[in-house]
Amino acid sequence: TGVGKTEIARRMAKIVGAPFLKVEATKFTEVGYVGRDVESMVRDLVDVAVRLVKDQKKANVVEAATQKANDKLVKLLVPSLKKKASQNTNNPLESLFGGAIPNFGQHNEEDEEEPPTEDIKTKRSEIRVQLLNGQLEEEKVKVKVEQDPGALGMLGTNQNEQMQEMMNQLMPK
Repeated sequence: TGVGKTEIARRMAKIVGAPFLKVEATKFTEVGYVGRDVESMVRDLVDVAVRLVKDQKKANVVEAATQKANDKLVKLLVPSLKKKASQNTNNPLESLFGGAIPNFGQHNEEDEEEPPTEDIKTKRSEIRVQLLNGQLEEEKVKVKVEQDPGALGMLGTNQNEQMQEMMNQLMPK
């Protein structure tokens, strides 16, 4: 007792990526034992294994997620120039409702950005370096998050997806 068998087993499990669960099983040999049964121990072991796999999957995407978040922050701090929206409206209802009617199947020009100029690319690379060095940790950035209106109750999950998408575009953002 006390020589470190459990710690050796724990470290070996960590090295090979196997789940580890410490269970006191010597009480099973006692007469009249009332306590955890084998099924609960196996269930706990499976829970540990599932948590281990989830942690590994999360670790696999951390770098890519961090890169995407940094790219988004850099674009917010140094935005590109927006293309000017054309004043010609193809939708007559748009003038009545102040542009609240979405253009189904048409390209929305207001959201387009011009390709970044060399000056913007240079500023973005400088900001990216500052961001990676932690110099912008206290910088506040406003992010406009559009809420997904979700699925409408009148359309089932097996209905036409295009109809669902058009109905979602009608919902306010």
